[in-house]
Amino acid sequence: MQERLNNLHAFMVVAREQNITRAATILGISQASLSQIISKMEHQLGIKLLHRTTRSLALTEAGEQFITLIGPAVEEIQRGLNQIIDTKNKPSGTFRIVADDFVIHSLFWPKIQSYLQEFPNIHIDVVSDYGEADISKNHCDAGISRGDLIAKDLETVQISAPVKMVLVGAPKYLEGRDLPQKPKDLVKHVCINQRLPKQGGMLYTWKFVEKKREVKIHVNGRLTFSNMHHVLDAAIAGYGLAYLPSALVADAISVGDLLTMMQDKCVTLPPYFIYFPSRLRESIGFVKLLDVLRHSD
Repeated sequence: MQERLNNLHAFMVVAREQNITRAATILGISQASLSQIISKMEHQLGIKLLHRTTRSLALTEAGEQFITLIGPAVEEIQRGLNQIIDTKNKPSGTFRIVADDFVIHSLFWPKIQSYLQEFPNIHIDVVSDYGEADISKNHCDAGISRGDLIAKDLETVQISAPVKMVLVGAPKYLEGRDLPQKPKDLVKHVCINQRLPKQGGMLYTWKFVEKKREVKIHVNGRLTFSNMHHVLDAAIAGYGLAYLPSALVADAISVGDLLTMMQDKCVTLPPYFIYFPSRLRESIGFVKLLDVLRHSD
């Protein structure tokens, strides 16, 4: 079909210019190729469209009728094709994406700002949810979660490196206290807990590595949050130790609001992935979004 549309367009240019050489230049093809296109059309239609001599070119009566009948339609189709190509270069649409606040703040938002500037017709609807990695429940197009929590029937694209956890505390909390040297020392400290809606509301178990073995510690403290940013704020305020992703606490550490401990014993969690149904691969705008979010080593 595309070849026929191209041939019809070529004939329209020849009819308008009344000159094979000029028409070939406009179309960006050789004169010989253009002559072959016209001859092929005449053969397929069984009618003569052009009177051609070495010096002149003119439409036959059948050629003029052909132009009258199909000319407007060909021009309309060409305009439509140009619009489609333009749409490809300027994607539009709305993508509803569910993720938790840590992901939105640390992994998603920093990457998509350039994307939003490049594609002004794209709308992003972000749903903050610490619940299960379930896009259907939130009526979302896609979601972001750790790879080990995502259903196997969805497509995924990795958007982060493995997540290094960091044990931190504020100088005001640590003043006068012994720094923990090993995981079991944490039972003597006030710690800030995090509740995990994705795991039925249970408290996050702090995991460490000691002598190449995983050690799990259930910590105690006065405060429990389901949002990591609230845990971070409480830690900076001096209400206890916190165990958080390095990307979340990096700024607070750099300005001295938090100090790190037991770095050699903190675990590294699986990376985060954006997950989505395969049909979204057909959306140019979504594929462009994947390219922006995709993690590169």
